[in-house]
Amino acid sequence: MFIFPYAGGSSLVFRDWMLLFDKNIKYVPLELSGRGIRMAEALYNNFDEMVMDIYAFMLPHISDGSPFAIFGHSMGGYIAYELSERFRSFNLEHIFISGTRPPEFSMSKLDYETDEELIEKINNMGGTPSELFENRDFLNIFLPIIRSDFRNIKNHLFIKKTISTPSTILHGLHEEYNVEDVYAWNKYFYNKPKTLLFDGGHFFIQKFKKDIVKIINDTLINRVT
Repeated sequence: MFIFPYAGGSSLVFRDWMLLFDKNIKYVPLELSGRGIRMAEALYNNFDEMVMDIYAFMLPHISDGSPFAIFGHSMGGYIAYELSERFRSFNLEHIFISGTRPPEFSMSKLDYETDEELIEKINNMGGTPSELFENRDFLNIFLPIIRSDFRNIKNHLFIKKTISTPSTILHGLHEEYNVEDVYAWNKYFYNKPKTLLFDGGHFFIQKFKKDIVKIINDTLINRVT
């Protein structure tokens, strides 16, 4: 099981999930460059560089034909989408895309000229304790990371593809955009994905982590459809 984080996130944000996965699911922590245990490394120059770095990390774990699944939240959902085609010749069993609309929708809202605008945006989305925004040391580390992630998503040219892997879409009912937009993902799959809605905003994955991991366990181990 591989999990791709949201913009500004690291592998640490999903560390609690490891304890909730079924014993037959092996969770492989994945760290992006420039954060967490890879803090000393440079941030990505573009989205393709990020995707290829993740692909190179995953390859030794999947090249023997072992079944695997991927889960991506927000930016991680776009990573999962971009990687799906590269995994056609591997044993990808399921894709979980969480907290994001399909890439056909405008990315213009990811442009923030000042730190103040960016902080307000992040604060409104939830997911980050508000007191951290008063910590200058934290901001000096965090803001360049999330600004880089936002820029790379906004500047990336997403090519429309149709995915054959079984998939589940998870989404919060109280996102800042029309929740109906999430159903546009149906056009990106040969078989319509299962869509699950949660009573929360962009970071519903925090409140509902036990429910979400149960969905993953049921889908991969218990074969609940």
